[in-house]
Amino acid sequence: MRRSFLLVVGLLVSACGSSSSSADGGTATDAGGGGCPFAPPAEGDPCDVAQVCGYLACDDVGVVRATCDGTSFHVATEACAPFDCRGDTCDVGQVCIINVGGAVIPFCTLPMAGPLTCQTVCGGPCVAIDGPADPPLRFQCNTCTSGMCP
Repeated sequence: MRRSFLLVVGLLVSACGSSSSSADGGTATDAGGGGCPFAPPAEGDPCDVAQVCGYLACDDVGVVRATCDGTSFHVATEACAPFDCRGDTCDVGQVCIINVGGAVIPFCTLPMAGPLTCQTVCGGPCVAIDGPADPPLRFQCNTCTSGMCP
């Protein structure tokens, strides 16, 4: 059952679109996180791409948002807690993926390892339907085959 669920989640995530932005494009060395290191960086670690890298480390430090200003990371953390996913509640350690492609389909799932960015979760930029995306917790992915939804 778990394999079937993971396969379905994998298919849904892979359908999240193929466009990318220069601020969130991935490379083979960074697991698709657009310059985000695989593990959460420390405050002041060097970086060269202005972006936000998100991580869930609920067993250690919690929700990690590492913001690169183009020279170094600035790291903010908060405790992991249940949160809203368009009317559903995601449990501690889950992420909310909202697929937007004609229909709006939210679901909670366990994240993959590594940085959680629009590129790694959606396969491209996140779309805004309820305000901005909130990586690493909430992602709104464009699943429209034309790439023009919503």
